[in-house]
Amino acid sequence: IRLIGRLVALFVVFAFVVITPPLILAYNAQEAAVGGEFLEELFDDTEFFEAVIPDIADDLAREVGDDPETRDAPIARLTSFDWERIIRVVAPPESMQRWSQEALEGYHQWVRSGRGRFLGDMIIPFGEVRDNIVNDPQHTVLRALLQTDQECSGGQEALDGANDLIPQCRPETSELEAFVDRLGGRWREQPRELWRQLMPGDLGRYPDDISLADFIDRESGSDWDEDVNWRASRWGLRAARWLFAVCVAGQCVVALLLVALFAARNWREVLRWVGSPLILAGVFTILLAIALFAGAEFGTWFIPEKDVPIGVQELIRDTARSFSDEVWPPMAWQAGVLVLIGLALWVLSFFAPVRREPAARAVAPVQLDEQ
Repeated sequence: IRLIGRLVALFVVFAFVVITPPLILAYNAQEAAVGGEFLEELFDDTEFFEAVIPDIADDLAREVGDDPETRDAPIARLTSFDWERIIRVVAPPESMQRWSQEALEGYHQWVRSGRGRFLGDMIIPFGEVRDNIVNDPQHTVLRALLQTDQECSGGQEALDGANDLIPQCRPETSELEAFVDRLGGRWREQPRELWRQLMPGDLGRYPDDISLADFIDRESGSDWDEDVNWRASRWGLRAARWLFAVCVAGQCVVALLLVALFAARNWREVLRWVGSPLILAGVFTILLAIALFAGAEFGTWFIPEKDVPIGVQELIRDTARSFSDEVWPPMAWQAGVLVLIGLALWVLSFFAPVRREPAARAVAPVQLDEQ
């Protein structure tokens, strides 16, 4: 029975040592993701947004052209090159950086202090994009649309009606500049109507800045108490973090109690059987923290340079280091606490009383009578 109990205890110790370091890593990664500031490193430079503009342009050209709801819209004829030019005007890298930083700041305030509501403070800048379109002195969007149009022929008018703001064909070259200046002036006078005609589908209903929460409410058609729901969301997030921490600590306590129950015969063995797994788990947690630190420092060397621009490579490296710097230090001190507790239990074991087991009675030899 004692042998079976110790075999079970060894299995529990193995599971404890293997599971505890990843759980500690997961807990600290969750803490960094929820309340950390490593993303600020990513949004600290406009090079990131400058580098992702070509990818955004490719996605827009593909998605707008393939979507049945936008396939017939004027902007569906724009190419990736056209979209890239337009994005640099209507959503320049500086603006994208500012929008991202404001959203991140709102998220941090919501998580840490409960002020505001994250999606309610996150603004979709439709109005700012609209203003950038109509106030562009180069008329980039208008010229891009005209380039995709066929030249007007047979007395055809570029605009179908008096209220039409989107050209259906391209005027002759001699009249093009005058047409652009005239229509560009109308765009500045009727920005909201321009947005309605230019944007496909339901986006035409949102000519002004709108919070992400309001946008979701309008699109979903649901009416709900925002204050209560956002407060509940924040409480749920905080409860999930505490529950995860309790689960990590709880599995440690339960596992060590099982080890002591199955393997120990006295208090000295209890202290040693409980202390040893703590030392091993702490050592492996420290090794995992070192591996995380090394991975953030050297793992990004393997980023394929042909597929990722140099500016994005640097930002990925900086972000990985920033995330690692928020995760491995708490892992290191938590592992140190485990090791210190384990060593303390081993030291105390030398002073623990040991009950002597009663010696087995001597059995007198049995003499057989010789017959």
